Amino acid sequence: MLLGTDMPIFGGGTHPCISLRLRDMSKPISVLTGIDYWLDNLMSNVPEVVMCYHINGIVQKYELIKTEDLPRLDNSKFSPKFIRDVAQSILSFLKSNATKAGHTYWLLKGKDEEVVKLYDLTSLCSEEDVQKGQNPFTIPVAMLLYRVGRNMKNLPDRRPQPGMIRMLLKNVIKLLPEEKYPETITSSHYMLSAARNKASMSHSYSINSSISN
Repeated sequence: MLLGTDMPIFGGGTHPCISLRLRDMSKPISVLTGIDYWLDNLMSNVPEVVMCYHINGIVQKYELIKTEDLPRLDNSKFSPKFIRDVAQSILSFLKSNATKAGHTYWLLKGKDEEVVKLYDLTSLCSEEDVQKGQNPFTIPVAMLLYRVGRNMKNLPDRRPQPGMIRMLLKNVIKLLPEEKYPETITSSHYMLSAARNKASMSHSYSINSSISN
């Protein structure tokens, strides 16, 4: 299972790892917004968030809040235990239903809907359906794969995974119509070429090291 967040992380001095949130002082923080902030910090292992309050774009004040205190903010209080119970329930649902090895699934809750739906994207995105343009999930899935591949390529502190990146980008090129998404297709080809070059250089280095030893 792949979980992640694109939240920027800052740090320096006595606060080496913090997130930053901009808030309009005229609007209270809702429960859902508080949960978003809390989950983003948890997934990124960020212990604190700086709230930057403004009125019409003019900064009024800053407030430093610990991640564990986010569930207790005024107007946005929630139970972390309840959120964890819901997450555990969803995970159990996925374990019971996402059972086909090598398949990609999409867990979706539509706006104003009470239930979540699980789609087997590998089965949905068959070659025949893609060519006929009959699959409504093709474009959203392709853009999701593109973002994941791009983010993996740009991760500075983790070991690169050129094989996974190549697989994601190849599917982007396969799924997206080039006439409608030329920039995304071009970018995918560029990153795919870079991933291939990196893999080739790594393989060459491994062979040379073996010969030297």
